[in-house]
Amino acid sequence: MLESAPAGKETLGKSYVSQQYEYNLSDSQSKILKVINQYPGIRYRELARQTGLANGALTYHLNILERINYINKYRHDKTTRYYPADISSQVPIFLNMDFTSLSL
Repeated sequence: MLESAPAGKETLGKSYVSQQYEYNLSDSQSKILKVINQYPGIRYRELARQTGLANGALTYHLNILERINYINKYRHDKTTRYYPADISSQVPIFLNMDFTSLSL
């Protein structure tokens, strides 16, 4: 089964091809990317639980994925969330909104 590739990239198994480069993602990076695509806006701790990776390994791979523009990290207050790179920068603002205080 092919994973969905970030915008502007095609997927070939675990290799993602951008317009300029081909990246061979590790199994851990593929797992992280799959979870982030499945749960946009996921927090670090939940991502660690879902992937089974230790903190150091998860941080290492997240930094690589962010550097090659496969994911985006957004911080709001003290909360960091991870999104696929193809999500608009406005979507995380909407997803982080607290709707519990709205009156109908």
